Amino acid sequence: MGYFPRTPITKNLPRYALTLGIVLLAFLLRFALVQGLGLDMPTYITFYPAVITVAVLGGLGPGLVATALCLLGTALLILPAVYSLSIASISDTVAQVLFAVMGVLISLLAEHYRRGRKDIADLLQEKAAANIQLAASLKALESFSYSVSHDLRAPLRHLDGFLTLLIKRSSAVLDDTAMHYIDRSLDASKRMGMLIDDLLRFSRVGRGEFHRTPVDLNKLVEQVRRELEPEIRDRSIHWRVDRLPVVSADQPMLRQVMENLLTNALKFTRHCPTAEIEIGHKTDAAGDPVIFVRDNGAGFDMKYYSKLFEVFQRLHSEQEFEGTGVGLAIVRRVVERHGGRVWAEGAVGDGATFYFSLPPNSSCAEKGSHEDKPNLAGRG
Repeated sequence: MGYFPRTPITKNLPRYALTLGIVLLAFLLRFALVQGLGLDMPTYITFYPAVITVAVLGGLGPGLVATALCLLGTALLILPAVYSLSIASISDTVAQVLFAVMGVLISLLAEHYRRGRKDIADLLQEKAAANIQLAASLKALESFSYSVSHDLRAPLRHLDGFLTLLIKRSSAVLDDTAMHYIDRSLDASKRMGMLIDDLLRFSRVGRGEFHRTPVDLNKLVEQVRRELEPEIRDRSIHWRVDRLPVVSADQPMLRQVMENLLTNALKFTRHCPTAEIEIGHKTDAAGDPVIFVRDNGAGFDMKYYSKLFEVFQRLHSEQEFEGTGVGLAIVRRVVERHGGRVWAEGAVGDGATFYFSLPPNSSCAEKGSHEDKPNLAGRG
């Protein structure tokens, strides 16, 4: 298909004018080769290319017309004159029939090719338009979520402030029930603030600029671990960190991925006497690096796997483990901006392993796939 013309002719006048021109050129070429150079050539050797060219450029009608013109011109100008219904030459007659059949087949195949190519072009055009519309919708949605989240901060601050003032000024006259209501309202306000902060973080992932640079994962993981040390100083944690590769990525975004995954592992191993956390890597079938974080914590039930993809979806209650269900959604969003994919494996009470791939030469389009392997988005 790569050798066929990319722009078929669709208007009738140019199609049939081209047919006449190409057939005439075929006869002139044969005359030049036979009469000028004295070559002994098969009768239809210059006519097959002419019919193929006309059929591909013009379609079924011009292809059939070209076949008929070549047959008529051959009978009048090349073959011996026939003045009766008897067959003068069996070989010439067989060649004529064969050429006619091949001309029809070539024209039908060319028309099928033209229509198929037109259908593909229409589908590609529709897909491009849909992608543009989807990108615009996503951008509008991100702007909307950012604006809404930002605008919600002010009334939430007022709510916290007035409730705090109420406690300071009226705590002496409020009974235990009233204080309980106020405390519950403050807790709800605090959680609402966390949800807004996480929603803003999630929207910034899609809005922020993307710059690939070489990133040493060993240094990055060590930096994240040092920052988490104050929170886990009194815990028994056994770290196993493999020698990690240098990858091509946006460093701030990749840092957020590792921070979310390690925080996730620490949170869900909180009830383990000794937490086992492993950070390693392997190579997938395409040769791309795959990073994984494995823990021996609470794990999750794979039958609820689809909830991992959604923002604000949780597989554990707030009483068991805190969180808003956004952290791992951000992981997926960042990895997909790198052209990679994320997935997870786990079992209840038997820990979990989260994987993400980082194709080195991918564009920063969101093309992560959830189809071949389960994808990760938000356990906590």
